[in-house]
Amino acid sequence: MKISEKIYSQLIFEAFKETDSRKQQQLISGISRLVLKNNDSTKLKKIVEFFEELVLQENGEIKVEFFLAKLPTVDEQQKLIADYAKLKKINPLKIRASFNENRELIGGIQIKTNGEILDGTILNKLIRLKKTLIS
Repeated sequence: MKISEKIYSQLIFEAFKETDSRKQQQLISGISRLVLKNNDSTKLKKIVEFFEELVLQENGEIKVEFFLAKLPTVDEQQKLIADYAKLKKINPLKIRASFNENRELIGGIQIKTNGEILDGTILNKLIRLKKTLIS
């Protein structure tokens, strides 16, 4: 039976909610055997990512990835987090931010969270301009 990464992560998440440690261990062990039986070990990275999202959601937090051409300073990071929190009307303390350098972006910023991408990079603007000029 095909089981998606989201289903596996939901099963693990529910297993961790179990208060009895013995039962919790049995559930995790059973899920692990199921992953191996279905030859789904290649899905482990995605399973962990979805599990992390579930834990963050449970705590009322969100994971936000910032991509910039050059890594920002600590002050710039705090400003980016504060600006994003203001834009989305959420508490900045509820944001789990990561900052990534991608020199191909040339300049600007790309923000990824929960399947949503906000792209204000120069690279994206150049691509859109090229499409406009070609059509």
